[in-house]
Amino acid sequence: MKNSFLIKAITVLSIAILIVCIIILFLRKDDETTPGYVETVLYPSTAETSTEAASESESEAPYVSPINWEELWQKNTDIYAWLFIPGTEISYPVLQSDTDDTFYLTHDSEKKEYKGGSIMSEKAHNTRSFEDPVTILYGHKMRSGAMLGTLQPTYSDPQSFKEHHEIIIYLPDRELHYTVWVTTPYSNSHIMFAYDDFETVFKVQQFINEVSSIRSIEGQIDETLAVDKTDKFLVLSTCLMGKVKSRYLVIARLNAVD
Repeated sequence: MKNSFLIKAITVLSIAILIVCIIILFLRKDDETTPGYVETVLYPSTAETSTEAASESESEAPYVSPINWEELWQKNTDIYAWLFIPGTEISYPVLQSDTDDTFYLTHDSEKKEYKGGSIMSEKAHNTRSFEDPVTILYGHKMRSGAMLGTLQPTYSDPQSFKEHHEIIIYLPDRELHYTVWVTTPYSNSHIMFAYDDFETVFKVQQFINEVSSIRSIEGQIDETLAVDKTDKFLVLSTCLMGKVKSRYLVIARLNAVD
């Protein structure tokens, strides 16, 4: 009798446990299929994603120039950029006069008379933004090597040409990285006049065709660098050694903006 009673008790208890398990499984399944559970666990809401993106954007540090612009502007507000060629001693402020495009041919960055002048651009032909199709910076070739005095020795040698492929222009809010494409002797004609200030891409293409076809022992060209009429170019212009009525040009293509 005792064994029969024990068997019945175990059977009833097992059935009860089975019923409870079934109820628990049913309730859990119902929770998992609700929209709120799926959205929270598997698919973060759009609002959460937008907040994360905004936080990442706000955390990006603003550009900090290595140039102390405030100090330079206290001396002369005509300073608007800085020219730097890594691996050389060419590191100078760039100036542009609001009233006289010839002023900085004979004055330094503090407006003092100096036969070496300054690195400069012409307001009549270029803005200060470097957004023109072609921006030309002028500088004297000093015997001491100052200003653009080392430009031709640096870029007429094939090995040195390869080693100094980068030109950097620092601006207050960004920096521009150019890759040197062509270096060449050139006539003393005014490039901006000759090409109508590069107002059309047709004129830019004409310039590309001309300078890439010049062959000289003092010149070099990077045949691997692809250039296009829609590119932006920087031209450094100085006197050609031994020929005061000719120019030496270093022409670089804008590569990146930081």
